[in-house]
Amino acid sequence: MADNSESDNSYQLDHTMRIPTQKIRRMSTDDSSSEGTFSIVILSGPEAGQIFPLTGECYIIGRDISADISLSDLGVSRHHAAIRNASDGIYIRDTDSANGTFVNGRFVDQEQKLEDGDKIAVGTSTVLEFAYQDEIERNFYQKLREESIYDHLTGAHTRKHLFDQLETEIAFAKRQSLPLSVVMYDLDHFKQINDTYGHPLGDEVLKKITSIVGSCIRKEDVLTRYGGEEFAIICRQTPLADAKQMAERMRAAVAEASFDAEGSVFSVTISVGVAALPEAECRTPKELLSAVDAALYKAKENGRNQVCADWE
Repeated sequence: MADNSESDNSYQLDHTMRIPTQKIRRMSTDDSSSEGTFSIVILSGPEAGQIFPLTGECYIIGRDISADISLSDLGVSRHHAAIRNASDGIYIRDTDSANGTFVNGRFVDQEQKLEDGDKIAVGTSTVLEFAYQDEIERNFYQKLREESIYDHLTGAHTRKHLFDQLETEIAFAKRQSLPLSVVMYDLDHFKQINDTYGHPLGDEVLKKITSIVGSCIRKEDVLTRYGGEEFAIICRQTPLADAKQMAERMRAAVAEASFDAEGSVFSVTISVGVAALPEAECRTPKELLSAVDAALYKAKENGRNQVCADWE
């Protein structure tokens, strides 16, 4: 059944422009003698850089979190398109999506065989490439992606990724009338830790606390390093009250941990702020982050090692 509830002309992508293919090596999907794997590479959109090797029999592309190739682009239907791996090649078909699937600028109105270098446009901003890659190529592009969206010290996502994701999540939450929460925490008196024990130990503290916080959040939550010792978490479809409960679990888990600096054992605490839609009347990532930053500032003003929400 068509996902017509998601149709919106404002989300239509201009598919009349053909995207040029620039591949040094062209290879037919019939060439079974070659080494390597055909993959879907996300060239643009919120998940740009992700690679999905097509080693199985079938794949669903869609916005649903259970989709094999899950995309957060608002113009992508929950089950947007399907890829089938057959004995004579790899095929794609549109699954009655609201905004259509396009290969090299042409609408896919029936199952179509893919060729190396084909560009697949879905949603408002997402372009995929069907590409033949060997392991070296996949590892290279995966490393480039990781360096662009992950903080090298803590493994959390980068500040840029935070803003990119929030842009999509805010629009989605408002369009679907769903809650969206952001949690921001800051290590209390972190400068004192660096001054007393040195920056290398301070780095270890940051990494350990990131790991502790990571164990307290859901897989779909996005943990990011906002800057220095300040971190932010996007909690999709999470009401403010639930986000505050999660923030309290984080705070308690960090406070219970201990750190050892050559025999000197110490503890660390965090102050946490929470803000959410629809309570916070924000339309942009900057506005929502300002609201959660104000809640964090309130937690620090009230004595630190506590959680404050923007509605309290």
